[in-house]
Amino acid sequence: MYGEFSKYSICHTRQEKIAAKRYVIQVYERVSQLTPAGKRLLSTLLRSYRENHGMPLNRKEIAALLSRPTQGLTPHDRKLLGQLKTLELLISTRATLWTPERSPCGAEYRYSMSEDTAWALNVIRQRARQQRLK
Repeated sequence: MYGEFSKYSICHTRQEKIAAKRYVIQVYERVSQLTPAGKRLLSTLLRSYRENHGMPLNRKEIAALLSRPTQGLTPHDRKLLGQLKTLELLISTRATLWTPERSPCGAEYRYSMSEDTAWALNVIRQRARQQRLK
């Protein structure tokens, strides 16, 4: 599962456990700032990262996850991605695309998530599931 190699996933000392709890609270506070659409997008991306072991996604792949493979991302979707990046829940990089002759032919944005954030989101998800079962 993506996030299992987070520095917070294995805590031995009391200080490490406290740091892990603080990080989960920080991530929870960031997630609580999102709109329902932002939370759905984050959930979809987290599921994809778990299935693909954290491989970065470009906008075309994210559009396919959102069932919009021919339309691409809407301006609202791009705004939500920007919001996730601003809240430091996603990492965005711009990668240069190359032709087979090794000359640059454009660029694309790739979105990924840190192991620590994925771990914290998984902990939040598990706690929410436990609360619903009570």
